[in-house]
Parts: sequence; C-alpha cells; structure tokens
Amino acid sequence: MSEKRIVALSIGSNVGDRDENIKKAVSILEKDLHVKLEKSPVFESPPMYYREQDNFYNCCVSFESSLPAAEIHNIIRSAEKKAGRKKSSTYKGPRIIDIDIVFLGNEIIAEDNLTVPHMDMQNRMFVLKPLSYILPDFEHPAIQMTVRELLEECPDGSKLKKVKDFWEKKKDSSK
Repeated sequence: MSEKRIVALSIGSNVGDRDENIKKAVSILEKDLHVKLEKSPVFESPPMYYREQDNFYNCCVSFESSLPAAEIHNIIRSAEKKAGRKKSSTYKGPRIIDIDIVFLGNEIIAEDNLTVPHMDMQNRMFVLKPLSYILPDFEHPAIQMTVRELLEECPDGSKLKKVKDFWEKKKDSSK
C-alpha cells in the first residue's frame, strides 16, 4: 500500500428518487471503502451535453486512502452497480447513479479506463461548486490552481440550486 492521500469523488443522479440514490451510493461507498466520507451539500443542476433529460442532484465526497487507484476505481464501479446503475444506450444520458473520481491526491493517471484528475472537472460547475465546500484549497495537480480558483474561472454558467437539509437525519414522527 502507498501513502494516504485525499481522494475526491463526484456523485450524481437524475433518475427516480435522486435523494435516495445518492444516499444509497454514499452508504455503499462508506461500507466498501471502510471510511467515513466528508460530504458536500447537494446541488440540483441542469444536464450537460445531452439536454433532453431531468435535472441532476450532484455532490462531492472526500476521504483519505492508501488504496491503489485501480482498487478505488473497482470499488466505485461496484458501488454504482449495487446502487442500481445500468448500462445506458444514450451517451451522457439519464443515470440512477454516476460516480467519478475527481482527484487521487496529486496523482496524474491517463489510462484507457481511468483518467485522474477527472479530465473535465475544471469545466463543470456541478463538480466545482460542491467540491469547494469540502476541499476549497486543494490544488489540481496538473493545472496548479485550487478548487476555489477553478470555481471562480469556471466557463460553465450553469445555475445550481442547493438542496436543503439533504444530509440531515429525518426525525422519527412516530414518537
């Protein structure tokens, strides 16, 4: 195992019960990675690329890990399946759950099935805005700009709406 580093993930959903899809994915990730995730607020955002679909709920999570990149990637793909993700015939189309690796510490990886940092994260408001809540001073290893700086310069003009009280536990009304 290598040294621990900060791992940041982006999580999105726009099919079915978006709240529950994201909560389920976070729960699966915490169990399978054996970590407590630091969670950003959740934002509702319009779809990019393929626009004929419902709005997404997006958030980012972070944790420390010394697991190899390939193992983290495999755990994430498995978590997506456990959370109900199916193969889509529409590129960038509707998804029950979508989990992307944004950062793996300062690692830069360019492989067929894994690119880290995520190649478009600096152009996506739905990644940068939530990420700025949990890792505002984290520096992109290739661009040498912090998340906060990338957010300020993001070319994506999408308007995001914060989803209220997303992570708060619901009170038991039966008492």
